[in-house]
Amino acid sequence: MKWKELFFIILLMAVKPVWAQTETLILNTAFDGPVRTVFESLMKEVFSRNGLKVSVQFLPAERAIQQANSGMNDGDGPRVAGLETQYTDLIQVPEKFLDMEFVGFSKNAAIRTDRWESLKPYRIGFIRGWKILEANIVGTQSLDIAGNTENLFNLLKKDRIDIAVIGKAEGLNHIMEQRIKDIRVLSPPLAKKEMFLYLHKKHENLVPKIAASLKDMKREGKYSQIADPVPGNQE
Repeated sequence: MKWKELFFIILLMAVKPVWAQTETLILNTAFDGPVRTVFESLMKEVFSRNGLKVSVQFLPAERAIQQANSGMNDGDGPRVAGLETQYTDLIQVPEKFLDMEFVGFSKNAAIRTDRWESLKPYRIGFIRGWKILEANIVGTQSLDIAGNTENLFNLLKKDRIDIAVIGKAEGLNHIMEQRIKDIRVLSPPLAKKEMFLYLHKKHENLVPKIAASLKDMKREGKYSQIADPVPGNQE
């Protein structure tokens, strides 16, 4: 083999083609159903505008944020604001991705849940790792922490809790998929919160770019086309 041919082969091995240089970020979400579908679609669109690919994976809520904070994965969402004070290696993208209603589900549709304190007389359940619920649900008659949505609603079906607290879209999706007839969403919502993407600090340079692209999507109307299926979301 001539030295020129050998040099060319070595050069091809050392230099990746342009198509292979597109970075794929791994983002976590603890949501399933329509929230996950919308979040994933928003992620793919907003990151593609910055020349990046994303893969969204489902993980239990606590593991999702822990792995993102450790840098094992690249980010986590959607989450409530302010979590960077607890998870110091995460940076909140300042432009909201969704609005989400947090509600109670119960067999007793007469229960009124207009604030967090209204839960105190009841046996409550929620999913481990949902930070807004961990921070606000205190002093209840009893508290059960479930591992996932199915386990949470099983507690309610077996009358081990009076109220299951979860995101409205997530709960309604589960009821529809499982064809549950005797459980109702309570009103009004306990809270309605803006939800955000968090990126690991190694991607700090992306934060303003992702926020700007999301603003562009909202101005263009592209955001509404994707995000409208989530109950309680508005822009």
